[in-house]
Amino acid sequence: MTGFIEDEEQQFKGEQTQEFFNLIKSRVNRMDQLLDALLEYSTVSDSVSVPAIFNPEVIIQKQALAFKSHDVEISIYGHFPLLFIDQKHFAKVVAALLKNAVLFNDKHIKKIAICGRFAGSEYFIDVTDNGPGIDSSFHEKIFIIFQTLQPRDTLETMGVGLPVSRKIAETWNGGVTIASRPGEGATFSIRIPNNLVQGKSSI
Repeated sequence: MTGFIEDEEQQFKGEQTQEFFNLIKSRVNRMDQLLDALLEYSTVSDSVSVPAIFNPEVIIQKQALAFKSHDVEISIYGHFPLLFIDQKHFAKVVAALLKNAVLFNDKHIKKIAICGRFAGSEYFIDVTDNGPGIDSSFHEKIFIIFQTLQPRDTLETMGVGLPVSRKIAETWNGGVTIASRPGEGATFSIRIPNNLVQGKSSI
């Protein structure tokens, strides 16, 4: 579709016409992105899962490295036992939560803490940021596909990362939840059932 628009664009001249075609192309590109996002979300439950034993700290360190910069500080601590789930799916969840913690952070220095912990019969990995926080009335909205708290014209985002992360976690009978209040940052917790935890170790 974009290629067709570009071919038609060559036949017309003028500043207003150029702006018009640029607007059409941006809308078409966004529609393509939305369709890809919808396809990704709708096929999570049907995607082939390949569980394997792995050290989650290694995956977390790798994902964190991709987001660290002069204004992003990431600390990792707590308990990180071996897990028995799909490694690629786990990496995708961690990456989405880190991206969310960086993208929506309004601080000059963005601080993110990743903590592994046991609570009862389940294991959790918390991703905590020092961002603006989220009112409790929006805690479930952010897990609905295409729902965002930021206006589209101020921050371009598909509103897909968190819904996909929760849906992935649900495939291993886990989940992703949020604890947050305005002005106090946010903590997103990845919940993993104990039957998928291979042992207890700490760093």
